[in-house]
Amino acid sequence: MAARKRSSIDSVCIPDDCPDSESDFSFDSDSDINFSDCSSSSDESDHDSINLQSVRQWCKIDMRNIPPPPPPVPFRGNSGITVNIANNASILNYFELFFVDQILRMIVQETNRYAEKYIHKTVCKERSRRKKWTETNVEELRLFFAILLLQGVIKKPEQEHYWSKRQTLSTPIFAKVIGRNRFLLLMKFLHFTNNEEFDKDRHPWPKLNKIYELMEHLQRKFREVYIPGENLSLDESLMKFKGRLKWKMYIAKKRARFGLKFFVLCEAECRYISDFLIYTGEGTVYNPKYSQYPVSTQIVLHLMDRFLGKGYCVTIDNFYMSPQLADIFVTEKMDTYGTVNKPEKTSLSIFKRESLQGGNCCLSKR
Repeated sequence: MAARKRSSIDSVCIPDDCPDSESDFSFDSDSDINFSDCSSSSDESDHDSINLQSVRQWCKIDMRNIPPPPPPVPFRGNSGITVNIANNASILNYFELFFVDQILRMIVQETNRYAEKYIHKTVCKERSRRKKWTETNVEELRLFFAILLLQGVIKKPEQEHYWSKRQTLSTPIFAKVIGRNRFLLLMKFLHFTNNEEFDKDRHPWPKLNKIYELMEHLQRKFREVYIPGENLSLDESLMKFKGRLKWKMYIAKKRARFGLKFFVLCEAECRYISDFLIYTGEGTVYNPKYSQYPVSTQIVLHLMDRFLGKGYCVTIDNFYMSPQLADIFVTEKMDTYGTVNKPEKTSLSIFKRESLQGGNCCLSKR
């Protein structure tokens, strides 16, 4: 994958009246600012010997006369797909890179286990569909996931509408793939872990015990299948959910409004999710070696841990960005862009809010 041109400015933009939760801060590749090309490999040894003290001092940028940026930190990553897959591979082939047979068999086993115990312990009505449960298998589970993915493309207000025979609502493919009652049974009993083996005191993340094995598997696959290019982006995402959970969030400015908050690290160019972190309130598990930092900094370092020291450039918004975090990235020989609109995040006089007109900002770099 071709590397994108970028500068090595550890820059902080201090906007006026920038909202905290929804940052639309972006960079225009067609702007009039010309960024110098990355240095050749023969110059990398010179970059390695950069005296970090020379870039410790922050200085303001004259917006009317923007100086040329310093050379970027050399990118040391080896980006690209790490598995063998054909150029004309199908969507199913890519799906199977992440949902391998081993994880599907685990889901089948736990779903059948949970269904059997539930039906044995629960008194069902005579005509309850639960009495018609039969064990599932890997092939049926694939069809079930296919229906879930298709429902994300074809939107309908109620589950039953996907199997409706009314001409105004009918989508025949759903009934051809799997019956409505069977789909709802699978949805009812779908399980990813053995409840009887759960030990709250010994589990690494008790609040996520129901999905922990699947989550760890997907995170591992995201990291293994593809190594991102040098430009990364980190932001939050709200996954719509209206069930009962203590850490369910309400964010009025988000499209979903109610749901589970994810912190997501993506490659900026192709938007591939390289890693993610589910927020569970006070029980959120961060990398313990960064426990001395504020939570917003812990989030960034937790997700960026395996990229530190490799010359990556990450763009983040005002929730995470601080001069302290920029210091860490400089020490780790990385670049970063970000906005800061909270004076309490720093004691540096250069970052004190100036009297700016609405919509304006001031820039600083080092």
